[in-house]
Amino acid sequence: MQIKITTDYTIRTLLYLYLKRGQVITSEEIAESVRIPFNYLCKITRQLKKAGYIKAIQGRFGGYQIKEPADGISLYDVIRLTEPEKINRCLEEDHRCSRNAYGLCTVSRFYEMVQSDWDRRLKSMTLKVLASDPDREELQRILEDSREVQERSR
Repeated sequence: MQIKITTDYTIRTLLYLYLKRGQVITSEEIAESVRIPFNYLCKITRQLKKAGYIKAIQGRFGGYQIKEPADGISLYDVIRLTEPEKINRCLEEDHRCSRNAYGLCTVSRFYEMVQSDWDRRLKSMTLKVLASDPDREELQRILEDSREVQERSR
């Protein structure tokens, strides 16, 4: 499984605006700093604006700014803008399965477990955490802590 380049660019754009919160950042600066083709960035900023994560500032000193509060925006929230909601079609709300075997099929049950773990990890990774630039060990600890919290809430 691979996240689309649009998703990667969207995450990087939002993280950049989060790091520069309180400032109005031009499209040119975002494109150059995050290394996104300018036309691609325009598509991404439209989508982020429509989703309510950023606002456009018009005029001579215009650009973009992240909307507050932004600390709780998770990768799950951002990825849902650009990727299918589920990792497999059978996990969608209508459980469409060519074999009519949803819930009976070992593969779909495995996909459900993977989806649940994937969603949990993405929900625990916020812009605030990413902006703190944690090292690999810190990221692992955060992911393990979120799993323990989820298991205790059951």
